[in-house]
Amino acid sequence: MKSFLNLLIKTIFLTTIGLTINAANAAERTSVVGSDSCQKLAGTQKPFILVLKKGEEIFTAITQCTTVMHLQAASFSGVGAFANPVYGHLNTKIKQFEPHTFNGFYIIGSLNGNLTELNGKPFIHIHSVVADKNNNILSGHLMKGVIGDTAEITIIPFANTITRQIDPESGLQVIQTK
Repeated sequence: MKSFLNLLIKTIFLTTIGLTINAANAAERTSVVGSDSCQKLAGTQKPFILVLKKGEEIFTAITQCTTVMHLQAASFSGVGAFANPVYGHLNTKIKQFEPHTFNGFYIIGSLNGNLTELNGKPFIHIHSVVADKNNNILSGHLMKGVIGDTAEITIIPFANTITRQIDPESGLQVIQTK
């Protein structure tokens, strides 16, 4: 009976190690995830592509994905399309962004942003350049971005937390330097 228990314990131990190694190897082999599969990359510090589907909101999707992955800071870029994007223009008198909605389908020519922390919570900051069907260009501070057909967001994690504070003079949430 004792030898059977020892064999059982060894089998469970070796199976656990094997499953752990297989999970780590799967994370190493995965470079592309959807917003529903980000947990596959939990704990990674390697760059990856987040593929978003039609109807997903970009700020929500990036925040949920990076939270599940335990990322506190990252840089990202992307391509794809938005439906009815909302851009903000800073009104310096009231120290707030005034939203402007642009109705229609827009191709993302360039999208850049970062993940930082503001008051201990994830803060996503995005600027993008988009074009309508006539190649009229819009550019600026994105406030809302619902995905048109798809989007491919390349995320590059940082090892350390990057924090923001509100600058009293401008009202902007600026990255803190040390």
